[in-house]
Amino acid sequence: MSAVSLFNIRFSLLWGVLVISVASVVIVPVYVVLFVTPSFRDHLAKDTENDAVRIATHLADIFQRQGTELRKETLPADFSAEADTIRRNFGLMKMKVFSPSGETIYSTNPEDVGQINREKYFRDVVAKGRLYSKIAKKDTKSLEGQILTADVVETYVPILKDATFLGAFEIYLDITSSSASLDKLIARSYAVLSLIMLVLLAAVITAVLKAARTIEDRKKKEMEIIGLYDIMYTILDKAPFGVYLVKRNGDIAYVNQAMLNISGALEEQFMALNVFALDSYKKVGLEDEIRRVFDNRSFSMKAVKYESHFGKKTSIRNFSGMPLMEEGGDIKALLFVEDITEQKNAEEQIRLQSEELARKNSELAVLYEKTKALSLKDPLTGLANRRLMDIVLQRNFLKVRRYGGSFSVLMIDIDHFKKYNDTHGHSAGDKLLAGVADTISKNVRDSDLVVRYGGEEFLVSLLETDAAGAYAPAERIRKGVEEETGATVSLGIASLGSEMQNIEDLIKKADGALYLAKENGRNRVETAA
Repeated sequence: MSAVSLFNIRFSLLWGVLVISVASVVIVPVYVVLFVTPSFRDHLAKDTENDAVRIATHLADIFQRQGTELRKETLPADFSAEADTIRRNFGLMKMKVFSPSGETIYSTNPEDVGQINREKYFRDVVAKGRLYSKIAKKDTKSLEGQILTADVVETYVPILKDATFLGAFEIYLDITSSSASLDKLIARSYAVLSLIMLVLLAAVITAVLKAARTIEDRKKKEMEIIGLYDIMYTILDKAPFGVYLVKRNGDIAYVNQAMLNISGALEEQFMALNVFALDSYKKVGLEDEIRRVFDNRSFSMKAVKYESHFGKKTSIRNFSGMPLMEEGGDIKALLFVEDITEQKNAEEQIRLQSEELARKNSELAVLYEKTKALSLKDPLTGLANRRLMDIVLQRNFLKVRRYGGSFSVLMIDIDHFKKYNDTHGHSAGDKLLAGVADTISKNVRDSDLVVRYGGEEFLVSLLETDAAGAYAPAERIRKGVEEETGATVSLGIASLGSEMQNIEDLIKKADGALYLAKENGRNRVETAA
């Protein structure tokens, strides 16, 4: 399709918009006259009918209490006076009361009394218990054939008692004033609407003429752009990245040398391809992306591994596309490809080296943790060593000094351990140390720290525990060691006091209590004074 033809289509569309706008100016007023105005009159009639129902309901209470059919002789003596009062209060033009047979037994116009309504609507609608209404214009006949002197709404309201038809009211409501007001409102609305439509029509005509000029200007600019395409193709031929042009049906319209190198094809081989028939394009989602270009949407794929139709494997980046309009208005997809195979190979090598480095770092971290654990644990008993003890005891000391609370330590020594070691050997001695360590750990809290203090001596850190509270675990340890190992231990308890300046003072106190336990016969617990 030529650019001139495309221009003609656009211009035809603009004139179509203008024709539709003119038609709207005609159709909308007609719609108002034929549909909106009757709808307003129907609403007026409905509102008037509802007023008639309310009046009739008020009067019906009198007859419903009697529960008998309406007849002349059953009308209450004061009904005429009450009906006349209602007529004046509600501005009724006329009101009638009918017996079930259709006979007029009461009317504000005495000449109507005795007449019988034989019309079909009375028999088939009102007598069946349903409302019946009609708008009647001035100087036309009413439902009963009488010439009216005003615009009225005639409403028949049936009187029912337990679904039995007792009779009916006919109420004439004068709507002359309301109808005249409605006519004036509709006339003013129609005038305003017509003015608005004319203004809109003028605006549309102005916009269409302006758009027509814009399309003409755009046509000239498009022709100038088309003249630059030859220059563009000359530049693309020498581009360092792949470029090719795809027709709407998928055929190739142009390819540069860089793209031939990426695909591993000769020019005649590449030009014979159809991109929508290539499995290699479907695998990486390129077919759908290229179709999007023809919907006037660009796309860009960051990086994909790609094996061309000719078997060459590459890694490509910035595979992108954009719509291009050529002379004649045809849209083609202009596609760009960058070969990053060497870069991806280098990145893969770096990735493998990074993974190897991470593995070695992980092994070093594990080794470091093991070394760190060995530096803070006693290798024979698995308990904390003196280094870890110094850290924890100092932390607990500072915590109690700052925030308050209690803090105690137990000093524990295996009785006659040297003699046991000399008698049973160092292997048995080591076994006894491990057994005593296990017994101590089982008889304190998880939050308490058990330390191999040195040789056959152990220390237990008891945070939030005073001297009295420390006695119970100390006694459990003493009994447990004797029961489980056959050996005995002596224990000293000391609690942090205000006179102590550092943690060493607390340990000295506990060590003094341990010495006292030894002096008093061993296998006992003593508390520092």
